Amino acid sequence: MLLGLPIVTCGYRSNAEQNALYAQGRQSLAVVNQLRKAAGLSPIGKVEAGRVVTYKRSGQSNHNHLPSLALDVAHLQEDGSVKWDNAALLLFSRLMRYADKRITWGADWDRDGITSDEQFRDWPHFELHG
Repeated sequence: MLLGLPIVTCGYRSNAEQNALYAQGRQSLAVVNQLRKAAGLSPIGKVEAGRVVTYKRSGQSNHNHLPSLALDVAHLQEDGSVKWDNAALLLFSRLMRYADKRITWGADWDRDGITSDEQFRDWPHFELHG
């Protein structure tokens, strides 16, 4: 496998999980890990806690629907590791859009085929729009 096997790393998120992720990059490490614990998530370190990972609060994300209208993708490597590689995700995004024109990719929110014009690029994120 050159690029690895695409796998879903996240689909549905509870409101508690979404709140914990929204706190990252906005709250202290202690608060972030308290929210993660309440959501049943593992604690994270200071560097990871300082990174904004979502701009959506609970109830605002397409991950918060059941069934989920959003998913995050990575690539499983032959050695069992998981890799978030932008070049592989770009290729995967083309397959997703070809499969269903309702798919929006988080690195090309405006769907113009250009990733550099996006204010926030969420490379692993894909969502379905009616």
